[in-house]
This record gives sequence, C-alpha cells and structure tokens, in this order.
Amino acid sequence: MVRINKLTNLLFGFLICIMPFQYYIFNLFLKEVPILSLTRDALIIVLIILLLSRPNKYINKTDIMIAMSIFIIIIYTIISIESIKYSPQTWNICRTYVMPMLIFFIGHNIDIDLDEYRKIMKLIIVEYFLISIYGIYQAFFLGADFLIKIGYPSQNGSLAGTSYYIGGFYGNQRAVGTFISPNIFSTLLVMVIVIAILNKKLLFTKNYMYYGTISVLILGLLSTFSRSAFLELIIVLLLSNLNKKISIYKTLNYFIFCILIVGIFAIIDSLFFDKVFSNMLFSLIRNTFNNNDASASRHFQDLVLPVKIIGENIFGTGFGNGPMAISTNNNALTVENSYYLMFYDLGLFGGIMYFLSYIYTLVRCWNEKYQLGKLCKYIIIVTLINYIMLPNVQTFEVPFYTFLIMGLFYNKNLKEYVEKGNNI
Repeated sequence: MVRINKLTNLLFGFLICIMPFQYYIFNLFLKEVPILSLTRDALIIVLIILLLSRPNKYINKTDIMIAMSIFIIIIYTIISIESIKYSPQTWNICRTYVMPMLIFFIGHNIDIDLDEYRKIMKLIIVEYFLISIYGIYQAFFLGADFLIKIGYPSQNGSLAGTSYYIGGFYGNQRAVGTFISPNIFSTLLVMVIVIAILNKKLLFTKNYMYYGTISVLILGLLSTFSRSAFLELIIVLLLSNLNKKISIYKTLNYFIFCILIVGIFAIIDSLFFDKVFSNMLFSLIRNTFNNNDASASRHFQDLVLPVKIIGENIFGTGFGNGPMAISTNNNALTVENSYYLMFYDLGLFGGIMYFLSYIYTLVRCWNEKYQLGKLCKYIIIVTLINYIMLPNVQTFEVPFYTFLIMGLFYNKNLKEYVEKGNNI
C-alpha cells in the first residue's frame, strides 16, 4: 500500500511537471513519434487505476456529477459516428473534454500531505515563472520566425491564425510561452497569479521573492495582450478584497508595486522595442472600445446569435464543433463562448450537467475561510469568466488546472490538516 502511494505521488508530480511543456515536448520536438503525445493521457489513466485499486476511495456529489458528464460526452461521441459532424477530430475532442475531468478524481483521492501540497504549488509557480521569462524573450527578441522554425503552424511566412497578433501589428506577436495559443497562456498565468497570491505565506519566505515572482508573472500576462485575462484578474482581485479592511499602508504598498511594474514595462519597451509594446496595448484597448477589433466584435456577436441555434437544437447540433473540429469538418459550428460550444455539442441537459460540477463546488467553497477553499473559489471564477469569452473548454490545460484545484479542495487528507489548524 505504501509503495502504491509513493508511486502514485511520483506519477502525479511528473504529470504536473510536464503539463506546461506538453506542446513543446510531444507535439513539436517529438512529433515524429505521435503516440508520445498521449503521454499525459496515459499518466492520468494509470493514476486512476492505481487510485481505484486502493480500498479507501472517496465519492461525493461532485464525483457523481462529473462521472455523469463523462458518460454523456462518450454517448454523444458514439452517436455522432453516423452524423455529418463526424470527423477524424471527433474522438480527439471527446478526449480533450474527458481527460482533464479525470484529474478531479485524482486530486480528490490522492494521498497527499501538507508538504507535498506545498511542493506541487511551488512547482507550478516556478514553471510559469520560467515560462513567462521565456515567453517574453521569445515574443519580443526571437520573434515569430523562431516559432515557425520549431514547428508552429504557419502560412505565407507568418504564424497561422490571427490570434497570434494584434490587428495592425503583424510581425510583433503576442507571447505564447510554451503553449499553442496566447489565450491559453494568459488564462493559465491568471490562475498561477491567484495561486501565488493566496499561498503567499505557505510558499514564500521572503517578500522580495513574492513580489519578484508576481512581477514576472504579470509582465508575462501583459505580453499576451489578452483582454479576457486582464478582466479575469481584475475581477478576482476586486472580489478577493471586497470584504477586507485594507490599511492605508497596505494600499499604498500595492499602489507603489503597480507603479513599479508599469515603470519597468515602459522602460524596457522604450529601450528595446521603440514603444511597439505600448502601442500594441493601447491599440488593443482603443479598438476594443471602438468596436474596430474583429475579435472583440465576434465576442459580442457570440453572446446573442447562437441562442437561436441552441433554442432550435435543445439536444445539441451534433457532437463535433468548435476550433478543434473546424479544420477537418466544414459542418462544424464555431463560437467564441464555451457555454454555447458545450450546448452545441451536448445539448442543454448535457451542457448544464458539464458546468454543474463547477457551480456546485463554487457554492461549496464560497464561504470557506481556509486558503485552499478560497483558491478553489477564485480559480473557478477565473475559469467561468474565461468561458464566457473564449472556447477554452476545448483546451486540455484550462479545465485540467481547474479540476485539479477542485479535486484538492475535496481531498480528505488536506481537510484534516485544516481541521488541525493549518490554514492551507
């Protein structure tokens, strides 16, 4: 039993370690061996088998909701085989929905103690700290040509897809870190910033380490030029301080800290980039409010237009829609909203069942006073806001980290540490 627990924790740590580097390692550098791209899937399945083999398994209402959602997704996938929506990507879409959900069961049942929890959170923060530095360097020093050279999708000498650039600034890309999309990178950075802030006392022994880490993560976030991520971070910071009595001294410290980050940003931009960075950011903001940005216009359209389609297809339009499907199936529907995308794929009942576990857990942890409860609440809020503006439900990474934190929130061992007075 002890050996199984050690093996499980080792594999769990390895899974967390490789998650941010999946695309680089397996889809770019080892693309000649396609089967290796399923490494994280294999790890998740092995972990599930190991945990199921233990005598003590914990099951709650959220486990049942997620299991039912997985069942619905698989049924819809099987039914779609005979439909016009079926394509080579259909089972891949099913996998992308299901695999991140399985991490919930792992986080819920893994035998993890306070020290191992601290190590996992530190690992995540260190990874994204380094990826932020690399992402900034790659985007603004190496440039898009570097990404094209190592295998990112390209067309006519530029990165394929408008999401890599800000309108009017082609040749000056948005930072992607080690991910396929700047929108995925930005969302994950917001999550990691939240993890760092809410685990400050647990993870950082010196203030300079904390503020240095947050500064780099925020600079990485700025370099993605993601409106949705900026909004998510602002909303979470406002909510987290809504019921707090913050002293004038603490408020002044935060204000000075923000001024310093903006100052560093401005100096670097002026010295190395001839203010291109600032101009891109101001252009992004201006075009958003003027409704001159194609992406922003699509976001607004997608808040209304798909409602009619969903109303006419309450059982779904057929499984196999969204950005993953459109490249191989002209019948696939696309939408810049994860909720509508799930309603397209799974119908009203299936879509509601998918999001029910998020909502139920959010309600459960809303008034929790210990840090892991607060962390779970704000990670879910970030995700649910993100889903309004982007189809990131059809990414592996964003649901993965959300379900991971949700699972850890319910973890019995960590709850016992809380009951003993540890504010984690």
